Amino acid sequence: MICAPVHAQEETQPATTAADAAAQPAAVAPAPAAAPAEPAPAVMGEKRELILKFIDTFGTKSAMEQNLNTMFEDMGSDDPQTQKFKDNVRVDEIIEQLIPLYDKHFSADELKAYITFYSSPEGQRLLQTIPVLMEESVDISAKYFEEKFPVAPEDTDKNVTQ
Repeated sequence: MICAPVHAQEETQPATTAADAAAQPAAVAPAPAAAPAEPAPAVMGEKRELILKFIDTFGTKSAMEQNLNTMFEDMGSDDPQTQKFKDNVRVDEIIEQLIPLYDKHFSADELKAYITFYSSPEGQRLLQTIPVLMEESVDISAKYFEEKFPVAPEDTDKNVTQ
């Protein structure tokens, strides 16, 4: 899946320390358990279209399809479970469930800006380059840790015999 930095708006709550909790009067009752979440209201109109366009522009849908196809290949074409998955899993159905999440975290204006950027040659280059950077970064990090913490030959022998 393509992973690029996208800054979501977050609400933060003040941190509560053990001292803060101890300072609460004993008479304060704990909050009642939350009721089961209601289904998110359907996102309609322009905002829905912007979300779908962003999901497409950002490459989320194609990455999901590619990941599913890879998973199906790994499962094996002769496996009955593979056919069951293929018959029942639909990327569009997953995306429908993601729309309220995007609605919650992004305004229409933000989506428009992201779509504009990721549709540009620079945005497309970023989307193509980030997975390569991530893979190469993992390789460099692994080599760094191997240099800092080399495996002693006796440790290798212990791991093989255990």
